[in-house]
Amino acid sequence: MSSIWREHPPGEWQATRTIGHEGVGLVEVPGGAILLVRDGVRVRVNGEPVPGGVRVLDHRDEILVGADRLLFSAQSAPLVKVFALTPDQRPAVCPICRGPVREGMRAVACPGCGRWFHQLDDKPCWTYAPTCRFCQHPTPLDEAATWRPGGDDE
Repeated sequence: MSSIWREHPPGEWQATRTIGHEGVGLVEVPGGAILLVRDGVRVRVNGEPVPGGVRVLDHRDEILVGADRLLFSAQSAPLVKVFALTPDQRPAVCPICRGPVREGMRAVACPGCGRWFHQLDDKPCWTYAPTCRFCQHPTPLDEAATWRPGGDDE
């Protein structure tokens, strides 16, 4: 799940799930989001207009809507869940140990790329490395895994 960071007042940031402006919306996709802008609404992403009213957002994109400054983050805190295969899903294979992720196992779906990793006491594949080997999403199992504006790497 991605986040939108809204600046209020300058230099102070608050996380939200929505843009909060009429005529501007987000559609979540794995690893990011698609920004939809109605004709006549003035929006800029990284200083550029949004031609055709559609823009695929990348992690840390700046969105200007009117006087509001927003930053998009594709990162979210990973969660350990009991794995359950859905009817439309292929069987999952852990990219670290190459073993199958089976029904009822504790596992983590990477918030960045959606790949499933084991997270068992004897097989902590998700936390094995500091980042996901595919999308570089941080692997700590707490809110520290999510990027926040205002840091040295903004």
